[in-house]
Amino acid sequence: PVEETQDAKTDSRIGFALRYIEENYMKPLNLERLAQEAGYSVSYFESKFLKEMGITLKKYVNTYRVEKAKELLATTDGPVADLAYQLGWASSNYFCTVFKKYTGVTPLQYRKQSRE
Repeated sequence: PVEETQDAKTDSRIGFALRYIEENYMKPLNLERLAQEAGYSVSYFESKFLKEMGITLKKYVNTYRVEKAKELLATTDGPVADLAYQLGWASSNYFCTVFKKYTGVTPLQYRKQSRE
């Protein structure tokens, strides 16, 4: 979700965190770990990320995972629960809730619409 022009403007440690998210989105991610990887305290990392990116870290990660889910839903036929766990969600129910919040449709509805 980060455009190259935006990425070029970001602090190098925030850029590192973005790359870390892109490479590890399929694993459970937590704020403490990301802050540590970026070399910041948790509170400073949260505020720095929001200032640099214009959205919270949680929203960024959710948006990134939803975008990856959309790609997989359009190109695979596997169960939604498997896809949710593959993308790092702790619960398929939570994944479905977040997916609908971000897209306005359930994962199965999105899959059906993407193939019509």
